[in-house]
Amino acid sequence: ITLGITITPVIISHDKNIKTYFQDFRKHVGELTNSLSTIVDGDLHKKIRKPSHLNNKNYRKLITPLIKFHNVNPKMIYVYTMIEKNNTAYYILDTMSDDRLDLKRERLENTEVMEEVITEDNDTTWLKILKEGKTYVNPNFETDNYGTFLSGHAPFYDSDGKIEGIVGIDYDVKTYKESIKKYNEIFYYTILWSFGLSILVSVIITLLAYQLRKSYLKIDALSKYDTLTGLYNRRTFEILLDKELKKIKRIEKNLFFIIIDIDDFKNINDTFGHQIGDIAIKKVSNILVNELREADTIGRFGGDEFVIYITDDDELAGEKLIERIENTFENLTIELSSEVVLKITLSIGYTKSKVNCTYKSLLERADKALYISKEMGKGIGTFMA
Repeated sequence: ITLGITITPVIISHDKNIKTYFQDFRKHVGELTNSLSTIVDGDLHKKIRKPSHLNNKNYRKLITPLIKFHNVNPKMIYVYTMIEKNNTAYYILDTMSDDRLDLKRERLENTEVMEEVITEDNDTTWLKILKEGKTYVNPNFETDNYGTFLSGHAPFYDSDGKIEGIVGIDYDVKTYKESIKKYNEIFYYTILWSFGLSILVSVIITLLAYQLRKSYLKIDALSKYDTLTGLYNRRTFEILLDKELKKIKRIEKNLFFIIIDIDDFKNINDTFGHQIGDIAIKKVSNILVNELREADTIGRFGGDEFVIYITDDDELAGEKLIERIENTFENLTIELSSEVVLKITLSIGYTKSKVNCTYKSLLERADKALYISKEMGKGIGTFMA
């Protein structure tokens, strides 16, 4: 009875962990698909509609970044694009059709331009979800001549912010299945030896589950976060902002882009050392996060600089946020160690999105505004239209 009471929660936990690993895997496939959707040129994609179009320069410009993406992610079986017409999907591009793809495996077939996408159950729910601008990852595995895979799909946009097509990836599940198989083998082996060691079994299974999940999440995944502050890193921030710029074209909201620099940070490093400098960066980042709403996005741009973007119906939302940050730091001293307490000020540059603006154009304007703040004496925010 005691053994049963001890083992039953472990078995329940085991089943829960298996389901959690699968959802983690689906999330990973979704993140890869989202990353792929940001590198497709929607305007060029409109020019590929016939097999003869694969011979022109537009095709090469369009397919090259997809091939590079596929080559650095060899666990993907297929990388392709589609368009939707009258609730039916049609293939456009397929990296398997290009000789520059170097995955060291046999190519079983190439997809034809405007070949209809056939699903086993003819279910078009996934198309409806994608037309709403959302990412879709299949709820179950599929199998073909290449093996078993999980498919992910995401919309991509043209320069007017309209959905032009859909990117898709079919991701090999071999690594995932090997991890699950190994986990099950260890789990059942441990159960057999658990008589008399039932409490120890619970500890082993819990640690095993934690380590397996921790190691699995590292498979083929690029880090999204800055290791010092825990904020988004520069690359992830840029991807998120690019998606937001396409989104606001459809919902007509204001987007404000902000860049923040810690004043005289070099003096802090030179006077107190880099360890104190790192503490200063972390404490400033925590304070900035507390000034933001849950929907606002902040990242570490590099060194002692931070970037933020917010969207709002209020045309003064950016100005109000800058005022809050300035008021917070106006009379604030920060304890960096038992012996170092400093007053830290911030110079801020910010701007507002315009029609057809990009991450690069927003950064240029905000950076110019930041330069003005520095020239005017630091510790202030400057807006540049």
